[in-house]
Amino acid sequence: MLQTLSLRGRKWQARHGGIWEQLPLMSAANICSTLTASRCLGETSVKIPSPPDLARAVERIRYAVETKEHVGIFGDYDCDGITAAAQMVRYFERRLRAF
Repeated sequence: MLQTLSLRGRKWQARHGGIWEQLPLMSAANICSTLTASRCLGETSVKIPSPPDLARAVERIRYAVETKEHVGIFGDYDCDGITAAAQMVRYFERRLRAF
């Protein structure tokens, strides 16, 4: 199993353990398979489920911006991860002047 370390070099601990550790990978696989199948079938609109706790994350980012806290942006090194991270950085720079 893939181990991810925090910035401090500590192992991440899953809240509930077991199957919950694999949930993000299964969710990503589900999104990819849904998109692939829809493209093969010629569908133009696909319903992709929202990530869990998205509203909570948005509220936390809003609070951080309003109180002028630092916001760290992390992305993985694949095409969608680095693109998403770059878009977030660009948004904060241009719209919020946060950097």
